[in-house]
Amino acid sequence: MNQYKDRIYTQAFYFTGCDQDAEDITQEVFIRLWQHADKIDRSHIYAWLCRVNKNLCIDFSRKKREVSISGTNQDDDRMSYEELIQDSSPNPEQTLIHKDLYDKVIERLEKLPGKIRMIVIMRDIQDCSYEFIAKSLSIPMNTVKSYLHRGRKMLARDIQNLKEEYQSEK
Repeated sequence: MNQYKDRIYTQAFYFTGCDQDAEDITQEVFIRLWQHADKIDRSHIYAWLCRVNKNLCIDFSRKKREVSISGTNQDDDRMSYEELIQDSSPNPEQTLIHKDLYDKVIERLEKLPGKIRMIVIMRDIQDCSYEFIAKSLSIPMNTVKSYLHRGRKMLARDIQNLKEEYQSEK
């Protein structure tokens, strides 16, 4: 558990955007590991954990969409910007701009379709290999590359739009 908990948590956090939800999903992943320990090939345990994590994140996302209709506010559960990124000494205006930009980029990441989002997180945030991602998610290598390309392209377009918005405000 100690060996993989941070990686599993990171995937869940970037998928959900919420610290508490990511902790809940991470805990559920390890509960399932405990329940199925005798059936799991020890040499592929991390791939199994990633697959379970992905499935739980997708299930959570579906449930969250249903609950969000009732008007709950996810921003209250989000970690503050200062907890995620320690800036060296920005002035208050820079801090506000960075926080706003960070929130918008995370918001765009959260809007990516489930499998694409998970692949972008695993490759670009956690630096997992293409082979590992393909094996963990039980999809062909070319699909991983295709989804990653599509996800990066979507994020790049959104980030370019954000840059244009910020430049037009100046």
